[in-house]
Amino acid sequence: MKNKNLKYFIFGALTYQIFFVFFKTVLFDRAGTTNSVEQIRRDIPCPNAAIKSREKRSSEIKTELRTKIVNLEPVISTKQSIEHALKRARVKFYLQEPYDARNKTRWSLYDKNPFLESQTCKCSRSDIFGEKYNYAQMFEEKKTENEIRKKQYENYLDDNRFTEMAYPMIKRTPFSHIEIPSFGMTLQPYESVILPIKFHLEETEMIKVDLDCNFCDFPLHPGGRWRNVTDTNFFMTKVRYMVEVFDARQVTDIVTVTLIRQLTGEIQTAEIPVTIKRLHMPILATRFTTSFKDSVTIVTKTFLRYKCLERLLDSVDRFYPGIQVIVADDSPDEDYKRIDTFKYPFVKQHRMPKGAGFFAGRALAISQVMTEYFISMDDDFVITADTKLEDLLKVIEETGYDIIGGEVVKPNQTEHLDKWDQMGRFDITRSHDGFCYYRGPFKISPIEKYPNCSVRDIVLNYFIGRVSTAGEIRMDPHFSRTGHKEFFLDALGELRIAGCQIAHVTHDPEGCDGRSEEYNKFRFPMRSEEEQEAFRLENDNLWYHRNYLQCYQENFPSTI
Repeated sequence: MKNKNLKYFIFGALTYQIFFVFFKTVLFDRAGTTNSVEQIRRDIPCPNAAIKSREKRSSEIKTELRTKIVNLEPVISTKQSIEHALKRARVKFYLQEPYDARNKTRWSLYDKNPFLESQTCKCSRSDIFGEKYNYAQMFEEKKTENEIRKKQYENYLDDNRFTEMAYPMIKRTPFSHIEIPSFGMTLQPYESVILPIKFHLEETEMIKVDLDCNFCDFPLHPGGRWRNVTDTNFFMTKVRYMVEVFDARQVTDIVTVTLIRQLTGEIQTAEIPVTIKRLHMPILATRFTTSFKDSVTIVTKTFLRYKCLERLLDSVDRFYPGIQVIVADDSPDEDYKRIDTFKYPFVKQHRMPKGAGFFAGRALAISQVMTEYFISMDDDFVITADTKLEDLLKVIEETGYDIIGGEVVKPNQTEHLDKWDQMGRFDITRSHDGFCYYRGPFKISPIEKYPNCSVRDIVLNYFIGRVSTAGEIRMDPHFSRTGHKEFFLDALGELRIAGCQIAHVTHDPEGCDGRSEEYNKFRFPMRSEEEQEAFRLENDNLWYHRNYLQCYQENFPSTI
């Protein structure tokens, strides 16, 4: 009988142990892994949990939270590291996922209208008396090209959602009890931050708080539980905003804070903009002196006009000896002439394929600059005693601008009277079907301390530029025989540009046979009206497609 009772006892003990392990593993541990608050609660020593009240457990949890430090790591590479981090930090861990800019279902909150985009636009300004070009009508029969163009623009909006799209307007409620950072917060993708949120009510009043966001996670979440104001404010000092996505460019998140008052049933909300972006690295010039020749390089593009080029180099050597000049040369092989390095030791000549073009040559020359600034000049310019290039350097260094344009004059003149240069402002009206382009005068005050300088969107092809910024704007090689405005259009919103009536340089193509028949044969091969129209149509098509323009109007209506 004793043996039989012993068997029953052993069987019962084993059964109890099996059921105990099963229920602990399945019901408690699994539930704990899905909620960071439950994990922290589970880890708190509680030997008499069966007899402790719910309020006492909550008090112990709050005490434990005061001493726990939640150490978060944004990216975990191995399974062992994940398990180690889970065991150590006892919070929910996850791997950051790349930001999918074109996933419209996930980021639907930001699928609003593009920034400052109107329903439609037409180039019909009465103050612009130049000829109008309606590209939409000119190229409406190109169905395939138009579909590609439309799709490229839609992809552009998706890829630049947080700079091109107008995200939801944030409004503050009057007499709000929620204290938040009004200007929002900024952090890098791999960083986390405790949001400074506080509630201003009676300390004993019971409230419920909820948090919501689009690109983040809260490992420790208020969970929508009723707490008094004191406990809630303390709890919020432990709530950490964790970035859930990674992108090399800026992402803007909106955190919505919802407050519910138990006493009155009142609901208040507040929104916090959070900018997630990687910080740019500074690009500083490698120079060890402040001399002019160690600060500036002159760049120019030449084609067949060696007489003009040598005249320019002679003037540089006379007034600025030792300054480096970089020449991009796309002359034909049979006409190519190597520059005399004994006579011009300060010149670097880069040979290009025949007719590579103005923009391709200028881009090559700028890419070889090793000083902090470059000065762009045409090969038919001449430096004189009145050309004070150091004045351009002084303005760009003291103002922090990216491009400072100088003054171009004709021989025996000291003032520039060309109306083209006075139309220094781009006015672009945006619509979903295409943009409308205008150009007119800039009505703005001169730059402080420099009354001869004014802000522009475009200047003539004589300017000093900052290599680290102006050198980053691409010069599109599609524009081979002509090109100027395209560079400045691409620089809109990127570069700070000004034009100054200083350091005037002389433009004298006739003095060096710069308009010879041989040169014009390559530069302007269009003889008949049909050839000229075909060439213009080619350039207009580029404007229509690459900058998403649908019409063009200015007082100087030429894109060539």
